[in-house]
Amino acid sequence: MKQKIALLLVLILAVSAVFSSCKKNEKNNSSMAGSGETLSEITSELGTESDIESGLESDLTSDTISDTSGGGAAANNSKTSSKGSSASNFSGNGNSTEPKYQNMTFSTQAVEAERTVANSWKVQDLGVMQLEGYPIDTVYDWGHSIIKVGNTYKMWWTRACPFDTIWYAESTDMKNWTNCQKIIEIDTNTEWIKEMLGWSDVVYVNGQYYMFFEAPCRIGSTTEFGNNVFLAMSKDGKNFTMYPNNSNPQPIIKSPVIKEGVYGVGQPDAFYKDGYFYIAYTDSTGQGDCTRLAVSEKDRPWKMQETNVYKHQKIINIAGASVRYNSKTNKYYCGFATNPNLFFSNMKRNSNIYVMETSDLSKWPYNDLATAVKALTPLNNTKVYQRSNIDFAVNPQGIIDTETMYLIYKMGDMPSDTEDHRNTHETWDGYVMAVNPKEFLSKAITLPNGKTSNAANLKAYSTTVAKWVRPSVTAVKGAPKVDGVMEDAWKNATVAKVETVTAKWSSGCDPTDTTADVRFMWDAGNLYVYANVKDKVVSTSAKLDKPENIWRKDGIDLFIDVNNNMVGGTEVTLTPMSYVVSLCADGTTLVKDNRDANMMSEYGKKITSVVKKVSGGYVVEAAIPWYDLVSSQIKSGKEIAIDIAINDDQGSGNRDSIVFWSDYQGESFRYLDRFGKCLLK
Repeated sequence: MKQKIALLLVLILAVSAVFSSCKKNEKNNSSMAGSGETLSEITSELGTESDIESGLESDLTSDTISDTSGGGAAANNSKTSSKGSSASNFSGNGNSTEPKYQNMTFSTQAVEAERTVANSWKVQDLGVMQLEGYPIDTVYDWGHSIIKVGNTYKMWWTRACPFDTIWYAESTDMKNWTNCQKIIEIDTNTEWIKEMLGWSDVVYVNGQYYMFFEAPCRIGSTTEFGNNVFLAMSKDGKNFTMYPNNSNPQPIIKSPVIKEGVYGVGQPDAFYKDGYFYIAYTDSTGQGDCTRLAVSEKDRPWKMQETNVYKHQKIINIAGASVRYNSKTNKYYCGFATNPNLFFSNMKRNSNIYVMETSDLSKWPYNDLATAVKALTPLNNTKVYQRSNIDFAVNPQGIIDTETMYLIYKMGDMPSDTEDHRNTHETWDGYVMAVNPKEFLSKAITLPNGKTSNAANLKAYSTTVAKWVRPSVTAVKGAPKVDGVMEDAWKNATVAKVETVTAKWSSGCDPTDTTADVRFMWDAGNLYVYANVKDKVVSTSAKLDKPENIWRKDGIDLFIDVNNNMVGGTEVTLTPMSYVVSLCADGTTLVKDNRDANMMSEYGKKITSVVKKVSGGYVVEAAIPWYDLVSSQIKSGKEIAIDIAINDDQGSGNRDSIVFWSDYQGESFRYLDRFGKCLLK
């Protein structure tokens, strides 16, 4: 599948050029690359704005902040996708699940002890942020924006699904995040946005959420380039409309240079004060990397006072920096990351986070990366990690207003010297640390849940570590009537709960609350399956270019390996001993191998199946013959390997989500090592 990995490279050699890079695992759409635009095309005005502004101006009518405690209208819990018909899908789906995860065990890992840094800052590690529904998360997360509205922390961040998309979640402690959902993705390329978007920053002003984000207008073979800064608006923080509209979004800060190898402008941090929106952003357009400050016209966040990037105030000669104002200390804080080994050969190769402060936004104690590595680093750097994408948790207007500051950053494994930095992307997650600056060194750190930092209260911030355990079910002997009705004999079989959402594959990475209870029976002639699928929207409308793509429709896949040999690491060719049976919600049945090769002519004609629509979903019952090559192995006490997947089309006309029983990575179609087991009793 095609997967894109976008990441800020905080430094490339001493020139500190910053690029967002991407990774494509399969399909390469060369038509996306396009050709560079002329400077006159890039720097032209958006055109007429009066019609646009007449509809938007009413959202900002006061210089004062009128609402800082509410979160706007409640989210609509239905998924309203516009896939294939517009530039983007801007609709939150509201899905939230609390699965039991039969196939995992959980342990806890304590956070590191509180430290004082350079006799001036007090620091408390709070560990990794945990996303509900993803106990083992192999998808990268970066570019976190967190604001506190009332008693709720609201987070927007970038997550691969399959390209970089914007997600949303909520928390009361900044550790455990619920209501995780994808809210913005790029379905159709437009003039200014291609394939993905990222690094969002959100402020909440006068009942309206304003999201500033970056997106590329050009896609190359391995990287995106020509990034610009865009704006989207929402009343509830989940359903956003781009400026000026979803079908033709336009940059509000436009890169003056668009050519391959030039990152452009992006990574915005925004705050609101006295009717104006201040946007600190990265300028990496070939004239020396830096962070600049753009200021909007009053109550018009889509219109900067100055449109020429090079006339925006240069506040620091460092790219990829987060710049925030703290109303408690009346200072500005800059967070950034780099590898000190690039400047000091006696220092180990490590990606460190640094923070510096100033009372004058244009005068920092260190103004370039070569000297800024002398700045304060609140991290304990005894362990080597790749760290970047720093930001601070803020109030609704984008300002730090607490004595304890909360630093948010992305961390993952450090690749070797010869590796591409993206090779460790599956380990990238969001982390939190609490910091008391020197003005509050004598005070105790306040945890994000409002409690004082001490040993007892820190237990809530211990990290839950999930480990995969091979699940098992028991199939009872019997020959049920295949009619879609659960007869009493089925109740003696144990239940395989299919509830682990995988987020790895491009066609199926959306969150979902679809689950299934699956039971098995057996006799000398057949393996029987009874699946009760809970699915709010049963959809079989996908148009298939070939029968083997049945997985695009609602239905279940059974992965069966009679040998039970747990082969891993290499792809297997499926045979009558290892094969996939697809049972679609529309009654279609297919037997295929791991590369979707149709095996119906050889093995599938004798399958009997029935599908019944029921309240809240559908039921599938089937009798699957043991084929001649394996029938001699079938006897009481035999263990076979098996996995179960639900293919879930949430209304888009394609598979939106995949839910597995055993393999949390969703690779049972090609690897056998994470199959569960089924005992023939």
